Amino acid sequence: MPKYVIVPVASVGCGKSTVGKTLASVCGFGQVQNDDITGTNRRPKFLQAILEQLESHQVVYADRNNSSVKERKELVDGLRKELGNEVDMVGLQFVHNQQTIPALKKITQERVFARKDHQTVSTATLAPQKIYMIMGGFIKRLEPFTDAEKKEYKLIVDLPVEKDNTADNVLRLLEKIKDNSATAPMLEDPKYTDQEVRDTVQNLIVSETKSEEVLQKEKEEREKNRKRKPADKSKGPRKKQPKLTFNKGAKKDLDKSSGA
Repeated sequence: MPKYVIVPVASVGCGKSTVGKTLASVCGFGQVQNDDITGTNRRPKFLQAILEQLESHQVVYADRNNSSVKERKELVDGLRKELGNEVDMVGLQFVHNQQTIPALKKITQERVFARKDHQTVSTATLAPQKIYMIMGGFIKRLEPFTDAEKKEYKLIVDLPVEKDNTADNVLRLLEKIKDNSATAPMLEDPKYTDQEVRDTVQNLIVSETKSEEVLQKEKEEREKNRKRKPADKSKGPRKKQPKLTFNKGAKKDLDKSSGA
């Protein structure tokens, strides 16, 4: 029976990790999260972790942004080198294009600020503008699957990024897998229901989302910072205050008068 690796292509906040966790829960797939890999040489470690998971799982979700053609090729080549034709690839492409990017930015930013702390974009330690910049950088760097790449994949599924549609995306992916003869073996004995998928996604979102009280407080703080007037630079730099100098003679007179 062939092994499979699911390779998502996404920017921050698209819901890729929630999709992976849901598949792990309802289908028993393995999942390797790049955020859990630390230190140097993270790419070889990521590949090794997937290979280890494949020893006990038929399907493994490669939970990483996988945003560049280069890093995806490196991953696929590494899998082929170790497993040859015993492993097949399935691609998930969270849709990014000129028409969808404005809405995508709004949705993903809302998700990032709503969820609990994250290693890549920590709302606890980074200013909002810094987070916007990091997320924008991920979107700019994202490279969709090329025609040459697609030949390495048994199936590529496009997933829209819309508000509260993660459960729909999981169900869409599972349906595409079942309908494709090359990937149907991934789900030979499905034991989940649509409702179980929806409940799992909802539970994950609730467990990873800040309380309403915290969200409201953070929103008010961001609004306050946004309304704060920037420093007026039109008047030029502030004049330096003259340094205080101490007159030695005056010090002696002061000492005498004080009886020192």
